[in-house]
Amino acid sequence: MSAAEAFAATMVSAFCVAILVVYGCHLVGLAFSPSLVAPVAAVFTAVIGWRLFTGAHASVPELIRYLAVVAIPLGWMLWRAAPSLLPLGSQGDLTHHLQLVDYIERHWRLPRGPDVSPYLAEMTDYTPGVHVLAALAGRWHGTDGLHVIHAVVRLPSHSRSDSCI
Repeated sequence: MSAAEAFAATMVSAFCVAILVVYGCHLVGLAFSPSLVAPVAAVFTAVIGWRLFTGAHASVPELIRYLAVVAIPLGWMLWRAAPSLLPLGSQGDLTHHLQLVDYIERHWRLPRGPDVSPYLAEMTDYTPGVHVLAALAGRWHGTDGLHVIHAVVRLPSHSRSDSCI
């Protein structure tokens, strides 16, 4: 494994661990706290990264190319969304996804039960990985999920973490 691959896998694990912590809270019926998810995800990600980098061979040009492939599209998306960083989109379901992010931010739990169906409709049963990451990233950066959604959607897609979201 190269250092670029180890870096990408470590980034994917950071996203996946955060989502898994939230899902674990959901399974036992608890709300989650962004201030609790951050250190738990950081510890597990550090352990995973250490294990991956231990056997990785260094290739600085490969790492630079990987970072460019991630940074350039991310920069372009953020530039397009500037200065407000509001999501760009013309599809009707964008509103529903943002409603789910808003629900998570308001309650710090995943939707559960029939009482949220009138508010979230089909999003009640949607897999909320990216939505959770947007809400968490917004809180961790002193804003909201609405203003970080582009970065959150863009980073995992370049790190190939779609399978955990």
